[in-house]
Amino acid sequence: MRPINEPATEAQKNLLNQLGISFPVDLTKEQGIKLIGSQYKANGYQKNILKFFKVAFDKNINQTQAQDLIDKLLSIEDNKKKWKTKQDAEKVRENLVILKFFNVEIPKNITLKMSKDMIDELFEDEEKEKLWDKHLDIIAAEEDRIEERKENIRELLNDFNSVKKYYNCDKIPNKLFVQFVEELESQGHTLEQFSNLDNRDHYFDLLLVKYPELRK
Repeated sequence: MRPINEPATEAQKNLLNQLGISFPVDLTKEQGIKLIGSQYKANGYQKNILKFFKVAFDKNINQTQAQDLIDKLLSIEDNKKKWKTKQDAEKVRENLVILKFFNVEIPKNITLKMSKDMIDELFEDEEKEKLWDKHLDIIAAEEDRIEERKENIRELLNDFNSVKKYYNCDKIPNKLFVQFVEELESQGHTLEQFSNLDNRDHYFDLLLVKYPELRK
């Protein structure tokens, strides 16, 4: 239940002040949520709900606009049940990942409650819970590594495109550049070598030999 008449918190007022948004003295928590939400784009969770119900929305829709649409959708009991069914199904899939990790035999037509009970029983063994936590840490570390690599390649592409005129080169598309980098990495090159300014001429030559269509 979202707050209606509760007074706005000091944290909300401070954030509104930081955003340069004026507000009445008797601002409520609900009003604060709407004012703050109007300054930020809708989050992934909100967009997922709208997509699930096939609601068209602008790519720049803000959190307040999205939440108003969601509140209207979920005020219909049938829609609320459909969304809960979807969420439950997703939770079951998440629980199945845990059970399969430990090679647990999974019964047919497993329900959310059954999967929860099986996991609770499984994690009565603290060592198994620690093992799962370690597995999650490894996954998170790998996701961080992949994201850091993507960011490094984006920065490298920006550097290359910033001097493309010097090399009589058209703007380099992201997909093409990633393919170029990955191919050279498979041959033993590294991102550090790509980033070294002393190697810039060499890599631009290789790029234009492989993709002559980039030449102006």
